[in-house]
Amino acid sequence: MTRRSWAAGLTAAAALAAVPATADAAGLATAPATARATTLSWSAVLADSTGAVQTGKPLTVSWGLLDTTPRYASVRNNGTAALTGETYTVTASLATVRLDACVGGTWSGSTCSGTVVTLTDSTSGSTAVTRALAAGDQLGLRLTPSGLLGLASATVSVSVSRAQVRAATTSSS
Repeated sequence: MTRRSWAAGLTAAAALAAVPATADAAGLATAPATARATTLSWSAVLADSTGAVQTGKPLTVSWGLLDTTPRYASVRNNGTAALTGETYTVTASLATVRLDACVGGTWSGSTCSGTVVTLTDSTSGSTAVTRALAAGDQLGLRLTPSGLLGLASATVSVSVSRAQVRAATTSSS
């Protein structure tokens, strides 16, 4: 062994001795001592004018001959995540039905203490609505018929897709 190769070997051994055998991340990053995972759920359900929840089925309302009296209902967010919107499907028979929401208020008779927003005005179809609904909140709805030819009815359903749920967030406590 020559002096030069012996010196090169000694330099390499000294360099390896300075590297710990296991990774030491303590100086690189810190993590909380405990971490919590939260399961989110989302659910928009309809309730009729008496407050009865229509779980798993649409809300059905009907009108008599020449009756144009509005019918009232509400949609509730029974989940733990805020909604950025909902999809309402209205199917009407013998009439055009307008579905209005009372945003930022409640219905008192035919008067909304907030802002009236028309969600859909048709004989049938689905309408995706960008209307935020926080977890536990509800939105008052009004169904008003027009063009009655006789006995009319309408069914209303609400659904929420994953795209209509608020974006996930990460927090540290």
